[in-house]
Formats: sequence, C-alpha cells, structure tokens
Amino acid sequence: MKFNAILSMMAMPCLAAILSVTAQQPAWAAETAPRARAVRVGAVSQAWAAKDRNLDHVLQMLERAATQQAEIVCLPQDCVPTDGGASAQAARDALAGAAARHKMYVAANLREQDGGRQYSTSYLLGPDGRVVGKYRKSHRLPDENIALGDDLPVFDTPRGKIGLMIGTDHYWPEIPLTLALEGAELILMSLGVEPVPQQFPLEITLRARAFDDHVTVAAANYAGDLPYLCSNHPGYTGSPLGRGCVIDRSGIILADTGVRSGVAVAPVDLARPKDVYHLTFLEDRSLFHYLADAEVKRTVFKGPQRKIRVSIATVGFEHGPNPRPDSEFARILDEAGKLGSDVILMTEFGLATDDENGRQTLALVAEKAKQHQTYVIIGGLRDPQMPYRSRGRASWAYVWDRRGQVVGKYRISQYGDSVELPVFQTDFGVIGVMLCGDIYSQEIARSLALQGAEIIFCPSQSWGASGQFNLWMQQARAIDNGVWIAAAHLPMSEISQRSYVLDPYGSIQAASRYWSDSVCSTQIDLDAGPIWFAHSDKPGRAGKPGYLAGYYPRTIPERRDDLRAVLLAGRRPELYQAIPQKTLAHRMYSEELQKRMSEPQE
Repeated sequence: MKFNAILSMMAMPCLAAILSVTAQQPAWAAETAPRARAVRVGAVSQAWAAKDRNLDHVLQMLERAATQQAEIVCLPQDCVPTDGGASAQAARDALAGAAARHKMYVAANLREQDGGRQYSTSYLLGPDGRVVGKYRKSHRLPDENIALGDDLPVFDTPRGKIGLMIGTDHYWPEIPLTLALEGAELILMSLGVEPVPQQFPLEITLRARAFDDHVTVAAANYAGDLPYLCSNHPGYTGSPLGRGCVIDRSGIILADTGVRSGVAVAPVDLARPKDVYHLTFLEDRSLFHYLADAEVKRTVFKGPQRKIRVSIATVGFEHGPNPRPDSEFARILDEAGKLGSDVILMTEFGLATDDENGRQTLALVAEKAKQHQTYVIIGGLRDPQMPYRSRGRASWAYVWDRRGQVVGKYRISQYGDSVELPVFQTDFGVIGVMLCGDIYSQEIARSLALQGAEIIFCPSQSWGASGQFNLWMQQARAIDNGVWIAAAHLPMSEISQRSYVLDPYGSIQAASRYWSDSVCSTQIDLDAGPIWFAHSDKPGRAGKPGYLAGYYPRTIPERRDDLRAVLLAGRRPELYQAIPQKTLAHRMYSEELQKRMSEPQE
C-alpha cells in the first residue's frame, strides 16, 4: 500500500470520534438554547491593611458594588477580623443589613465559634437581610488551626444556584467539581493571603475551575497597600495578590480589580453555554470512582533512577507512523534517541495495528526503543480490542520499554466504554497516560495521580478553542496533582499550540517549534516535588532599614517540600460521592448548536 493512501486512512481518529458522539445525543441533551438569566456579579479586593480590614470599610466596598448595580457580591476571607464570638455576630448582622439595603446577595466570610471550636465560615446573606445559608471551610492545610465543616452545600436562589469556597479550598479541584455536579452555576470564592502569595498558578487554576466545571467564578482577595512586588523568599515574601475577579464558564476574565483594592463587577448570563470549543464527558462516570474512594490502591516506585530525560518528537500526519527505516518518522525517533532520552513521546496518529503495515511499523518502533535504550509512547494506534460506540476503532496509546517490549496500553476514555484508568511502573517511576480529548476531563489526571502517577504523558490531536486553552488545562492538571506533564500535539497553524513538558507548577520546561517537525527535550527530577510555604513564628526583618524595606516580612514562612503529599492527604472522598454518580453533560452546547457545528456552512 502506498504511504499517501495510508495517510488518508489515518485522518483524525480523535476528531471522527467527536463528530460521531455529537451525532448521537442522549435523551438529556437540550433541544434549544436555555433562556438567558443575566445577573451582575461582583468580587471585592480589600487592602491587606488595618485601615481597610474593618467593618466600616467593608460596608463602603459594598456601597461601591451597589453603585455598579451588583446583585451578588463576594468578600475576601476574614473580611472583618473577629474572634468568632459576639464580634462576629455583630459584623454579620451589619453586613446582612447592607445586603438588605442594597438588595443584593453577599458572601461574607467570618470566624465562627461553636461548641468550643472555631470555624472559618462563609455566610450567604440575602437581599432581605436574612442568612440564606452558610458553608464551613471543609479542607485545610496543616498550618491552618481551624475546625472543618462536613458538607459542600449549594444554595438555590432566584438569581441562580450558588456554591461557596474559602481560602485554601482552591487547592482541591474536587470541591468546585462537586459543587457544580450538585447544581452550582456560580461559585463565590473568599480567598485570603497565603504566607507566600503566588499569582501564576492561582490565575491558571481559577480559569480552569470555571472552564472544567461549567461555572462562573467570582474570586475575592486582598491587595497590598504598596505597589505590587513578587516574593524572593526569605528576604521578601511577596505582596498580596489583589485580583478580585469574575470569570465566566469559558475561563475568560470578565472583570478584574488588578493588583490593587477595588470592586470588579461584570454582567453574567448564568444560562449561557461556553463560547469556546469544549468536550464534555458523556460516558459512564463510574470510571471516576477513584476520586470518591478512600482506599485507592497506590503504586509506589522502588528503584534508583529518578532524574530522566524526556523528549517529545513532534511530527505532522505526513510524517506519521510508517515502516520505512529512511522515513522522517524513523529519523525523528533517532534524533530524539541520540539525546540520551529515557522517554520519547509522540502524538496521536491513526495507525491500524492489525494489518501488515501496522505490524511492520510497530516492529520499527520496538527496534528504535531497543536501539536507543528508551521508553517510547505513541497514541492514536487503532487497536481493534475495544471500538468506539460508533463501532469505529478506538484510539490507544502503547508504551514500549527499553527492550522494545510493549509493557502498557491505554485506551482513550473521552469517547467510549473504558472501565479503568491504569498507571504503569517503569524503571524510573510511575507513569500515567491520557489521550487527546481526555484533557477536558480533570478527573482522569486526578485518578492517575491518586494511583501514584508522577508524570502523565498525553499524545493528542486536541486543538479546540486554542493552544492557550489546551495549555491552561494541561497546566491545571500538573498544578492540581503535583505531577509532570508531557503533551505531544500535532504541529499546526495556531501559534499557541505546541508540544511541551510542564513541571508540577505548570511551568513550561521545553517546547516544540512553531508549525514544524521538531524535537524538544529536557531533564527532569521526579524526586523534586512541588513545595509550599507554611506559617511560621520565625521573625523577619520588618521594621529594619534596607533595600525596599517596606516589603520586609514580619515573619519568615517555613519552606516545606511535601505539597503533593499534603494535598492528597487533605482530600475528603466522603464529600465527593457526586463525582462518579452525577454528570455535567446537560451544560454542554444545545443540540441545535452542536448540529450546526458539524454541518457544512455556505
């Protein structure tokens, strides 16, 4: 068979599956676009200073929000410092009075004393001045000295269904996901000042929460009263972030206070579907049972080698898998192999594995893995073992070891009947694999991390809204799970679409060239997990003279190297039972719009 003919048979298995699923809508799919439900949502950024952290100033901020016709307003964590007793009650009553005066809903976070315990509690105050409901912070880092609540409530109001989050809750993606599955359309996050504020990961994960969970997010926070300065621990611990913002369900920031104090207000249609391309998981969500299981079996690596070289060999379809040893496909495998790679990742193609061409191509890959003593991972191998629901062949990824043996296979989960999300033991660590549209389902990466995956490989044809949206999703998966991510995309005309390796902070360590075949490569240390900073009593240099002395900290936070372990240990699976049981499929595009997306346009 001629190679051009082979290429024509490889055309976009991932895209074909998308179109097939779109054509077979289940009974819950909306026939028409939902009726608009517009509301003006506001997020407050207070200055982290005594002059602003008092009841009078907070009431002024609500007055400012009212002048912008805000109907729902979120205040930061501990918006009024109290002991949780009578002073907290007085502050709550005053804020409830302001809510009634301005005919708005207000999310106000205060300390609460109850039964000898202190909670961090957000009250949803209604436009009649009554308490609609409250949420007690349900997750915490080890340095947070508070008791925890035991539920994730959603409040049904005439303006929409509202969920609440507090402070470091933002580290656990299961919280907003569960709120969304329980019906929340708007999540109000009352954030606080962390020991060493970090803007980069927070903005990415806030966008991802909105995008992944089909919700609008309003995040209130604190700003510094000096010009913003980032951290340089231990001398400088960084300014509070500011950035009170409203983010729609497409992940777009609609209003933002910037790095200063203020009020950000934006009109939001809570019924509006995403304005950007998105895949919603339509399959059996029991696949995600790992997230609600308190006893997930974890694979632990036992071996010496932890510093490895990861390379991504990026090629287009015209240079995709074929058995010729003189092909560009073979050449780029050799180029990556000669770098001393421990793993070579390639994208998702569309190669049938059970004909002569496929068998010879797989033999070539095995030969290259053995020749260069490297693992190789390739996606888009159309293995007949498990078809798509439309009966077309599903996309699989194969993992070859250094001997050229296939030691793992993973079948794409986004479009069919997968029943497990496996991880694989290698001679350097525990790995997971995702394919293409799997990136749209945050539960997949989470399931792999819970089982011990330290690096996740993603061969992908996914392009969607833009390479930037793809990057945000991949970065969020890295940040949330404390894992490395290697994603191989096809070279294409979208400038932001690249192949890349991300560290556990979501930062790009290597990336492919624009719209061309190329190899990118980097060395990673799987023992170098993400760090965090805990509160400490160690005195800083505040009050002493020196360069930019106004930024010297009062105390020096303690650097700790166990963030991944801390966040996984802080999960509360008993609160996540909705994740494998309920769906967000009803929030995808209307059936009419999906039909137009797939029909030829004049």
